[in-house]
Amino acid sequence: MDKARITEGGENGTTVIDGKEVPVLTVPTREEVFCAHCGYEIDAEEEASGICTECGKEWRQPEDLQRNVSVQVAKFADLFSEVMN
Repeated sequence: MDKARITEGGENGTTVIDGKEVPVLTVPTREEVFCAHCGYEIDAEEEASGICTECGKEWRQPEDLQRNVSVQVAKFADLFSEVMN
């Protein structure tokens, strides 16, 4: 089962850069979280519990978890060409 946390991208209003109004974009992300003790992929509910359901060890420090985050950027060049022109 894929336990990755997916955040959809989209437009979140606008901002002004060099006098031009441009969109503020949120990029799509995919985050996978693993127990640093055994490598088991965990979901948000398991992470909140503070205990790995695979090896039984607690997560007390940030280094007890490993995170892989993927970011997908599309139309990055289009955004800069609009700002720079």
